[in-house]
Amino acid sequence: MIDIFKSFRDIFSVNSKRNRIALSDEETVALKQTRSEQTDEINRIHTHSRRRVTENGVPVRAVFPVDITERELENTRRQQGILIKVLQIMQSADDIPQALNVVLDEIGRYAEVSRVHIFEYDAEKKIARNTYEWCSEETMPAIDGLQNIPVVYLNNWYKKFNTGGSVCVSDTAVLDPFLVKIMVERNIKSLLATPLISDGIHFGFVGFDECMHRVWEQSETDLLSALSHIISTSLRRHRVETSLRLSQQTMHTILDNINANIFAADFETCRILFANKNIKAEMGDDIEGRPCWEVLQEGKDAPCWFCPRSNLFDEKNRPVGSYRWEYRNDKTGKWYTNADTAIKWTDGRTVHLQCSSDITRRKKTEANLIRAKEKAEESDKLKSAFLANMSHEVRTPLNAITGFLNLLAADDLTAELRREYIGMANTAGRQLLQLMDDILDLAEMETGQLQIFPVPFPINELMNELQAFFETRMKTTSKSRITLLADKCGNIQHCVAFVDPLRLRQVLYHLMENAVKFTGNGYIRFGYRQSAPGMLEFTVEDSGIGLAPDRLEVIFESFRQAELGNNRLHGGTGLGLTLSRSLVRLMGGRMEVESVEGTGSSFRFIIPYVPVVPEDKYLFDEPPERKSSFDKPFTGKVILMIEPEEVKYLYYKKLLTATGASVIRFSCLHDPSDYIEQCDQINAVIVDMASFRIVDGEILEHIKSVRPELPVILIVPSLTEEYLPLIRVCRCDAVPEEPIDYKKLTEILEIHMT
Repeated sequence: MIDIFKSFRDIFSVNSKRNRIALSDEETVALKQTRSEQTDEINRIHTHSRRRVTENGVPVRAVFPVDITERELENTRRQQGILIKVLQIMQSADDIPQALNVVLDEIGRYAEVSRVHIFEYDAEKKIARNTYEWCSEETMPAIDGLQNIPVVYLNNWYKKFNTGGSVCVSDTAVLDPFLVKIMVERNIKSLLATPLISDGIHFGFVGFDECMHRVWEQSETDLLSALSHIISTSLRRHRVETSLRLSQQTMHTILDNINANIFAADFETCRILFANKNIKAEMGDDIEGRPCWEVLQEGKDAPCWFCPRSNLFDEKNRPVGSYRWEYRNDKTGKWYTNADTAIKWTDGRTVHLQCSSDITRRKKTEANLIRAKEKAEESDKLKSAFLANMSHEVRTPLNAITGFLNLLAADDLTAELRREYIGMANTAGRQLLQLMDDILDLAEMETGQLQIFPVPFPINELMNELQAFFETRMKTTSKSRITLLADKCGNIQHCVAFVDPLRLRQVLYHLMENAVKFTGNGYIRFGYRQSAPGMLEFTVEDSGIGLAPDRLEVIFESFRQAELGNNRLHGGTGLGLTLSRSLVRLMGGRMEVESVEGTGSSFRFIIPYVPVVPEDKYLFDEPPERKSSFDKPFTGKVILMIEPEEVKYLYYKKLLTATGASVIRFSCLHDPSDYIEQCDQINAVIVDMASFRIVDGEILEHIKSVRPELPVILIVPSLTEEYLPLIRVCRCDAVPEEPIDYKKLTEILEIHMT
């Protein structure tokens, strides 16, 4: 009995006042730790005392002690268990936000509270936000309305948090009025909050809310404090991971938007760890995880011998910075300039980073510049040689003219000698004039100012003229051993073509002159024939020195002969063939050469053949013969002519303007379609099929679909099977065959335009 009263005395000693709670004047409870003298164990005693009055009227206090040691131990074990579970959830989580929601659910159910919340501070905006929340089934969620709490209303909380304390409120009515309003709106009667701390700085708090008045026990405070440590660590990890992920995403975005091929590869395995969008677009989306030499190169089964990895480290295996080099990738056929560096990867290992920029265009530009430089140097050399040769070519006829004029000054000359000297002076003058004409024509050709003026011209007369001129020349010079053969087998009887006689004569003269110049003995054969409908082919063939295969194009360059020394041996300026091919192209034709060195050469050129019947020759007179308005049946009409060749267009223009019609020309089939659709003044469309190698029938069909009533006249070389499908598709109104004269053209237009 003495021991029991001693224990009671100890329980109610002064030292235990902090564990005594007065429920009323009549009743108190107290909690105290005692040490058993028999077992030396610490026991926790919960006492409940009540004041009573005995039968004799003496007041006494009855005390009822209860040993709660086992219950406390069980609570401690349960609390440790829930904290271990929470810790395991957070440590094994890949998704921290989702894990936090699970943890709050576990803690809320364990603590049997109405709500568990996490608030985080926004230091820049000076507000606190409710970022996570768990609510019991009876409690309404409050997270949406707690996003912008001014921190000024939480200053008292911060003071406790900064000293390591907690906020423990059994009745929220004692809080700041602003917070009281929030609590009332959400039916929060009591709360417990503990700071979230990272690196010594609190960045928020975790807390319990209760919808009724609750006296918070120390164990609940301890539980929340332990939870805050776990959550602080997890949120710090989440922030670091999020920051790292955002940093990597930002870096990836930056690298993807750089106009270069960028990849990182492991030094040991050569496997690509990262590739930006630019290189994936070029090499494929699946290159990450594969060896760089396999996906970036062509036909490699091992690391590239030119890999710059050895240049990225010094003798002590330390990175040396950026290494720059250039190479051509056989897989893409492009040139790249590369900057390679050894860098630390996210996992700490050293990797190979390469940044490649496409310099193919620059390389081509450099190559073009080099070629241009070489060509300019060669041109300068050729022009120097040309000027040196020109001085000789000009001086020779000038000396001849001057010499013969001096001889003509003598008084004792016979009439025969005088005629001979005058003839020689005239010949030298013509040579000088021809030389000057060639130089001026070439200058006009290079500036695009040279034009052609086709007229009806008898081709056979030109061929006879050339034969007579060169036969006479070869007889009177050292070329008398050459036989001149005029091939007239292909001649067209009474051939009058619409050509520029000056330029055609100039081309044939240069080709004949070239054949005479490089032929010592043997023959020169020339002639013409109709090689295809609407085409004339002229040929000049010789048995001279011929050309090597690699010189067949060189001879057409300005100031060039097959060999630079030939201008001294054979004479000439090297301009004749250049000018001849340019003139043929200007006339809508082409020139070709075949040659065997030591055997001879054959030059051929083909130009459009537009025959002119005798009845139409007056239409081409300059100025044209006047005609009455009665003879111009299509005055005021507009005809659209689709003709790419200049000579043929000028021919048809002469015929059409003679009818009084106005002519609009297009040289391409694609161009006039929209024009016809928009312009309703066109009265007819004429298309010269012979001038197009490939004709898009859909375009012609479109013209008829837009303007069904518009006459479309298709001129063809001949009505062969080749054109029949096109004629059916285009629904043409007339399909005349070449040649076209004034009479045939007017008859067709009268039928379809009136």
